[in-house]
Amino acid sequence: MRLLKFHFAPCKVIAGSESETFTNCDDSTCNTCHRLLFLEEEMIKTKARYDSLVREYQELKQTVNEVHKSSIDQLPVEVIAIIFEHYVQKSSIENELRCPELALGAICQKWRRIAWSTQSLWTSLSFTFCSSTTAEKIGIAVEWLTRSAHLPVSISLQYIDELQLALAQPLLQAVNECSNRWSSLDLSLPPSFISAIRDSNGASPVLYSLSVEAEDSSGLHIPNTAPERLSLSDIPLKRLNMQWGKLIDFSASSSYSICECIQVLKCATNLTCCDISPAFRGIADFALDMITSSTLTSLDFTVLVYTEDAAFFFDHVTLPALERLQLDLQYREIPVPSLPNFLQRSSRSFKSLTLNSVATRVSNLDALTLSIPFVSDFHIEFVCWDSADHAVRRSFYQAFEPPLSSSIGTSHHFLPQLKSLSLSGVFDIPDELIACLFSHYNSQGDAISSIYRPLESVTVQCHALDSVKDDLPMPYITKNTLDQIEFLKKKGVQVMVFDHFGCDLVDVSLDSLVLEEEIGQTCPVCMAPM
Repeated sequence: MRLLKFHFAPCKVIAGSESETFTNCDDSTCNTCHRLLFLEEEMIKTKARYDSLVREYQELKQTVNEVHKSSIDQLPVEVIAIIFEHYVQKSSIENELRCPELALGAICQKWRRIAWSTQSLWTSLSFTFCSSTTAEKIGIAVEWLTRSAHLPVSISLQYIDELQLALAQPLLQAVNECSNRWSSLDLSLPPSFISAIRDSNGASPVLYSLSVEAEDSSGLHIPNTAPERLSLSDIPLKRLNMQWGKLIDFSASSSYSICECIQVLKCATNLTCCDISPAFRGIADFALDMITSSTLTSLDFTVLVYTEDAAFFFDHVTLPALERLQLDLQYREIPVPSLPNFLQRSSRSFKSLTLNSVATRVSNLDALTLSIPFVSDFHIEFVCWDSADHAVRRSFYQAFEPPLSSSIGTSHHFLPQLKSLSLSGVFDIPDELIACLFSHYNSQGDAISSIYRPLESVTVQCHALDSVKDDLPMPYITKNTLDQIEFLKKKGVQVMVFDHFGCDLVDVSLDSLVLEEEIGQTCPVCMAPM
């Protein structure tokens, strides 16, 4: 007998059956065979219908969020983009690490389309080269800059581990190609990476800040670049090729010499703020005559050199527009007569002087105060606690005692325009200073206020030597001194005294005085009235 073999290929998907063998049938009217063929055709149609339903289901599933929109999806795209901009703001290191821009793209297709097309989300790139850096990460960073289109970009590149320059080259090239869009550029890179940075696409008209931390063998060639703010560390000044004309704010680490700092003042003709910490004098590469910077108004100078080297700076610089000077002497003497002469060359606009870590003699401090008759804000930090330092403080305190002259058109020579006085250091509560101020104001009686200094506040933060050594609180202010402080307050002079913990000694001493008076009127055993 011949066998008939049917193959229901389409049905396997539905029923999971294999090819089956049947007995041959020569009867064309066999109902069983006709029924099998009918069912096979129906199964094929059903499978086709099933496949069609699956396709329709998948398509509908992709659009269901658009049909049933959430509250945020009902907002205009422009509003969603603004929300995204606030979300990605780099307010913390944690936010920097989690890359919120990429997180937005992982939510759904719509958010990804909005995030990828919102150029303002991609204007800040912070990238760290390390041993785990891959070509894929470099590619993402390059794409990041591309998405910012033509907007100004803020770029920070750091290096913490070994990495081949060839792997980093695509990103460095992308940074170079958007040089005309730099708004902020922060580089902390090895020499080979620094040397690869170029302003290939020209200067950026919106470059606000340039920060370079490198090594002494590094060189940066960006001849068209003109930042407004510049921060340098270690990179040799002669290896930095850039424009200085727009610079208004400059800061440099201790790797630079006094001569290099003077050279910056010479080149940066529009400089207004300068913060320097030169560690040595150096050798000038130019004719070192008197350098005048007519725009500089604020100078911070940390003296890491010998006093005579600091004097070298003040002997060769004139700042006629100077308004503020903060000088950190690092336990050194005031450079006299160089500093007083320098201040006398400043204009009447010089108003604020801060001296930190001062170790000086009476004569030097006297010479300095005589050179600043227009100063209204004066802060000095005394750092020594021996008898010589006490003599300096005592002389300084006593200078406040004589009253200003009451004659019209004349005034006392010692800080006649002073409004704010601040003292700090290791010394006891300055009862003598408060007494001298009291004597000055009390001697005037009810005279007109124009003969007083325009003093408004005296702030003292003192660290008594015994208190510092034994970690004890400062002693209380005496009642006599508290009365003088109250008198000065009535005269419009606010006197504040703090210990090294920041505790208000005036309030604490007043509370203690009240408590002593209460205890004095009660039985020390049962606290009952006596």
